[in-house]
Formats: sequence, structure tokens, C-alpha cells
Amino acid sequence: MARVFLSTMGTNKYFPCRYQIDGWTSAPTPFVQEALIEHFCRDWNAGDRILVFCTEKARQLNWDDGANFQVGLGRRIRDLQLAAPCERVAVPEGRNEKEIMEIFMILMDSLLPQDQVLMDITHSFRSLPLLNAVVLNYAKVLKGIGVLGIHYGAFETLGSPNEVKEMPVEERIAPVFDLSPYDTLLDWARAVDMFETAGRAEALSRLVSRGVGPLLADKKNRNRQALDLAQLGRSLSSFCLNLSAVRGREIEKMQGLGDLVDALEQQEILPPLTPLLEHIREKTRPFDAEDPEAKGFAAVRWCLAHNLIPQAYILMRETILSGLCRLEDHDPLDEDFREGFWSGLLKVVAEGKGEEEWKGIMDERREEARALIRDLGPELKELAKAYEALRPRRNDFMHGGFKKEATSAKSLVDYLPTGLKALEHAWQAYREARLARKR
Repeated sequence: MARVFLSTMGTNKYFPCRYQIDGWTSAPTPFVQEALIEHFCRDWNAGDRILVFCTEKARQLNWDDGANFQVGLGRRIRDLQLAAPCERVAVPEGRNEKEIMEIFMILMDSLLPQDQVLMDITHSFRSLPLLNAVVLNYAKVLKGIGVLGIHYGAFETLGSPNEVKEMPVEERIAPVFDLSPYDTLLDWARAVDMFETAGRAEALSRLVSRGVGPLLADKKNRNRQALDLAQLGRSLSSFCLNLSAVRGREIEKMQGLGDLVDALEQQEILPPLTPLLEHIREKTRPFDAEDPEAKGFAAVRWCLAHNLIPQAYILMRETILSGLCRLEDHDPLDEDFREGFWSGLLKVVAEGKGEEEWKGIMDERREEARALIRDLGPELKELAKAYEALRPRRNDFMHGGFKKEATSAKSLVDYLPTGLKALEHAWQAYREARLARKR
């Protein structure tokens, strides 16, 4: 992973001043790039890069010697005698959309996979700061880059040009602002979008861990809110992972994250997380249900909302089989009961097959099966029809569409809301009838 310094050269004749960065103050210079490079790039090596983007006019006026300055930025950087190579990169003026797109492509091409970027946005055409932000975030996704910092030399804090002229150079001390927290906000936006649209919390969890890590490192003064935030990050990640991987037994143990959200309502460590807390509470509230089948159907709705279509089909089927086992005090983890007895019984009832078709454990427990059909005929038949409608679609998914009777992706997706409604309604009717018979 190489470190890369990126900056854009302007065309103005800048006043010399001293730039202050993290308590360090530069020697007087008209170029913020010189101060930033001297401070941040002094210990860089030959594998790192310093890139300064210049229009032709900026090159003539400020990079080369003799126009605006007797010694231009190019020679000033060379005089620092750094190990990291410095390159001037030609860019167009950016005066129309075509040229702006050219600049974007030049910036993107200058970055290599896994580069760690330090960016200066002090001088540039007015559209470029936004373009730089877009480049960084695009490159994070496309090339896996990291952002070491985004810096802005705030010369204007010294006053108007006329006021600065009257100040002794030694007293012209301009702060350099680190704007990387605003880049982090875009990371949060992307992470929230992943959570909202795909039901994935890995990116959110990483941002939470990154934010509280320094506070947790101090073992003598552990911050209670930092501990709760770390727990929320872990819980969210585990919550989403178990749903994505269809871990039914873990889903049945899930609880909503309301208690953690309550503990964090006043947290100030991670401001971007605050607007999301109430949403997390509402999205996970259905998993506070005591009834495991209610959690199963909540999990199906979660999967449906986040386009986890195969997971939704699997959870619909397994929720019904587990619920049927529990109603009769069968072990839900016993495959003979799940598949042999209950799945088999639902199939023969849905298809109207006679007892001559009963095999295996259904044959062994013939009297139990007869009693269920006799006592709960209409409710059992309705449940069997809703359950069996899943079978070909679930099998279609499990075989990846490599079946002669495979259907379209749209058909599989479109059926789910209707299928879920029918199955949940049939299950509630059967469950109520069965419990009434037991009383």
C-alpha cells in the first residue's frame, strides 16, 4: 500500500504565510502544498508518490520559476530532497462538463489499488473540491483506497488581502483544517444505505468500531457509551449475518436491540449514528416476540424487504415445520419428524393421497396422522396447500434454476408477498384450532 499526496495547483499569486498543522508551523511560503508536503511526506519512501495537478496556465504561473514567483512550486518541492518522487500531472481547465469528466478520469487513473491518500483541496477551480470528494469515494469502492486526510489551508482566516499585506510575514499564521471527518460522513451514508437496502451491517459495524476503538484502548478509563456502542456494532452485525445465513435456531434466540438503543440515545461519540438509532429500534422490534414462529415470520419479512429471496423461502418452510413439531411436543431438530412425518403429511394432505402412500415414520405413527387429519381436517388442508405451494419454488432456488420446470426470477420474487400472507394466515388458523383441541 503506497501513500499518495494529491493537490491541485491554482493560478493566483499567493501571499506568503506560515501554515500551522497539528501544532507544527511551517516556514513562510506562498504555497500550502510545500508546507503540507514538508510536514506529512518527510519520511515517505520511493514507493510513495506526490502528485500535483496543474493546468497549463497554473504550470506557467506557479509551478515553473519566474512568472508569479522567482522560485516556483516545482523547484521548492525538489529542494525538499524527499525520497518520494513528485510528479506534475497536466489537467484541462475544467470549464465545461467534458473537461470536468476528463479531470475525473485523470484523477482516477492516478490512483492505484490500495493507495492511502492524503489530499489537499486548498486551491482549485470551484467545482473541483466536489469532484475530489467524488473521486475519493468512487476509488474507495473501485480500487479499495484509504483516506489518510483531507486538508484545507485556511489563508482567509487571516483577513482580507489588504489586511494581510500589512501584517509581518512571521505573524501570518494560517491554520490547516483536516476535513476528513466529512469524508467519513460519506462512509456513514454508504453504510446506512447498505443496512437499509440490503440488510447488511458489516460496514456500520466497522465504522462504529473505528469510532470507539481509541476510547476502548484506554483500559483504565473505559467509556460506558463506547462499550455500549461496540456492543451495538457487534449485535447488529450478528443480527444481520444470522438472517442472511438463515440460522434458524439463532433467529429464534434473537431479541430486538431496543435496550441498547435506549442506552445510547444521548451518545455523543458518533453523531452520524444518532439519527439511525430509532430506525434500528423499529426495524428490530418484531424480534422481541416471545413466539418463535412469530420471529420466523418476522425474519421472512426482513428477508423480503432486503431482497434476500432464497432465504425468505427457506425460512417460510422451516418456520412451519418447527412450529408443527412444537405443537405436538416433537423435537424440532429431529429430521425424521421434520421431514418424514410433518413434511410428508403436508404433502399427502395437499395432494389428497390415501394411506397407501404413507411410508417411513408416517406409517409408524399412522394413528397420530389419522387423528390430526380427522380433528383438524380443514385447517390442516389449508396449511398444507399454502406450504406445498412453496415446494417447487424452493426447489427451483436450491437447484439454481437447473430444472426443466424452472421459472423466472420475477415470478419467484412476485409470489413471495402473496405466499407469505397465505402461509401465515393458514398457520394462525391451524395453530388456534390445534390449541383449542388440546384444552
